[in-house]
Amino acid sequence: MEPRSQTLNDAPYQPDRPELENHLQIIASAPEISAVIQSFKSCAARQIVDPLKSRGSETVLRQLSATERNHKTESTYHVWQEGRHPQQIQRDDMMWQKIEHIHNNRVLRGFVHDPLQWRWSSARNYARQRGMIEVVTDWQ
Repeated sequence: MEPRSQTLNDAPYQPDRPELENHLQIIASAPEISAVIQSFKSCAARQIVDPLKSRGSETVLRQLSATERNHKTESTYHVWQEGRHPQQIQRDDMMWQKIEHIHNNRVLRGFVHDPLQWRWSSARNYARQRGMIEVVTDWQ
């Protein structure tokens, strides 16, 4: 088996190939954004951990519990990396730079050849195609 250090762009595109992402990039706005993000992370963690428990995936659950920080008492498993890197978007050109970065991330990582091929990408919404998630594209 070849190591995955090669670029995946050389491999044939497989739209249904399952890929486990290791990060999330979003542009969001809400009056209580910290509370919204915390609620999202809590719900997503449950959606990951509960099926692992029901399947008896002890190895993965041990890995998730081993990474839980000693000072954290509200959870047994550690799904999310500590901290986040919020940036205030102050100008339209900065907003477009962030959107383009998010859209091109899966291309640069070799998962797809075109941002429109990534099923969860908002690139589809901006191209006036049907997307998998609702996206506000008229923010200007």
